[in-house]
Amino acid sequence: MHISTPFTRLLSLRTPLILAPMNFTSSPSLTISSSQAGAFPIWALDPRLPFPEFLAQLSLVRSRLAPGTGTGTGNPTSPFQVGVAALGWMLDSPSPIKKMLEHCILSPPGVAAVWLSFGLNLEAQVARIRALDAERSDGRRTLVFLQVGTLQQALEAAAWGVEVLVAQGNEAGGHSWASAPSTSALVGHILAALPGEAGRGRPYVLAAGGVGDGKQVAAYLTLGAEGVVVGTLLAAAEESLFPEENKAALVAAQSGEEALRTQLWDKVQGRPWPEGVTGGALRNKLLDDEGEGVGLEELRRRTREEEGRRIVWAGQGVGGVKAVRPAKEIIDQLQRETVVALQKVGTLLEDDHDSEEQAKL
Repeated sequence: MHISTPFTRLLSLRTPLILAPMNFTSSPSLTISSSQAGAFPIWALDPRLPFPEFLAQLSLVRSRLAPGTGTGTGNPTSPFQVGVAALGWMLDSPSPIKKMLEHCILSPPGVAAVWLSFGLNLEAQVARIRALDAERSDGRRTLVFLQVGTLQQALEAAAWGVEVLVAQGNEAGGHSWASAPSTSALVGHILAALPGEAGRGRPYVLAAGGVGDGKQVAAYLTLGAEGVVVGTLLAAAEESLFPEENKAALVAAQSGEEALRTQLWDKVQGRPWPEGVTGGALRNKLLDDEGEGVGLEELRRRTREEEGRRIVWAGQGVGGVKAVRPAKEIIDQLQRETVVALQKVGTLLEDDHDSEEQAKL
């Protein structure tokens, strides 16, 4: 049994699940496996890759997922069912990401979507994608996914004409806005403020954050989200580039209570995330060190040289990670669990006439 939503119908998907773009964790094999399992994969572009290596990886993904692959009937003007993601703050500065993104859009077959997040000039970056579409001159429009953490961000993005809003709440792993409410609250606020039919009056809305099993996916779908983004569970997939020690830590985590949002992780790593962004990772000894007043340089030294201070990005869905498995197994299980949960929701409804007849017995 498959699940049908406006988003799955837009992209002819078998499941409403989306592979989250995870920097330094995304890989061609994770992208390919997720797509072949029926999900829509978002591949995070890696600025560390030399451009020729990036081209080789893109060629591999295209060879496996492009329309008509293996049949010789592919249309080079048709997109292939993959999205790529770029951090807005990287696009705001000189970065290899710009060239990679342009190539993904301009060279056939182009990607179906681009996911943007965490930038101070996102409106200009959306306009740049539209300009690249026009430069390609085939009439196709790249879907723009805009990740948001507040209702105000969502309203601004909708005004820019983006096709998809990714509502990321504070349960998410990796980075999110410190002011973000829960994913459920954010999705509810957005849908209330942007009424209408997805794709015909408002953007499609995806829920992102805290997915540990199919029951959570079903909850977001019944709330009104058209799709659900999965990160932490798939970071633990065999195909991901997450270090094996980090995958083991995800498996060992007992519940989402072990994940914590703080700016400490990025201070230690020295990465220039925008003001107001925090990172979600598993609790470790760095929190105790900071509480004891240990300075930043000493924190960095301890992270490099001592045990118990590895920064393992994770969201509150981490309790659902039970083993390192192939991505297909993870997606298939989520799909089955979601179907069961949605069927159970249906059993909560009872016809008023049937209730009256039952009461007479």
